[in-house]
Amino acid sequence: SARRSPPAVGPHLNSDTTTRKDGPMQTSPDNGQSRPPAALARPRAGAAPGTSPVEQILYEVKKTIVGQDELLERMLVALLSRYHRKSGPRKKHEEFAALSDEDQALVRRLSALLRVADGLDRGHTGLVESLRVHVNDDRVLLQAVPRTAGADLSLECWGATRKSDVLEKELDRSVVIEAL
Repeated sequence: SARRSPPAVGPHLNSDTTTRKDGPMQTSPDNGQSRPPAALARPRAGAAPGTSPVEQILYEVKKTIVGQDELLERMLVALLSRYHRKSGPRKKHEEFAALSDEDQALVRRLSALLRVADGLDRGHTGLVESLRVHVNDDRVLLQAVPRTAGADLSLECWGATRKSDVLEKELDRSVVIEAL
């Protein structure tokens, strides 16, 4: 399922849910967060002259949808943070299972890459300058290029190999990591 776009809410509002094209929109002291649904049909104090109740409702709906997109993005970042360490994504993890299939695939792919990248900086010294990648039918070869010639990358290659399990599963190929 594709990401939703917020609905259009009328010519007097821009894409920012808190401002109008002609200046800031005034809201209630609680920023409209705790009003009962019936209150949405009544124009707010300080609302733009000529703003219809329908436009007010659409404004509130847009505010809610945008908030949910931000929440989803925060959830994705939180899951990436969780899965770059210890274990990879699992269906038994409640937050991961609650995501759409598309977002689950995104978390799996990004966490697979992030795990290998984290392993390549196992010593937290930034020894790896870049990677050379070679892909064939049954394996992916990642060759770590050192920042300085002759640097020992054995710890980094070991760390990345240890965390390549999610990438192997996602690519359906073995992953080999070696120093160049």
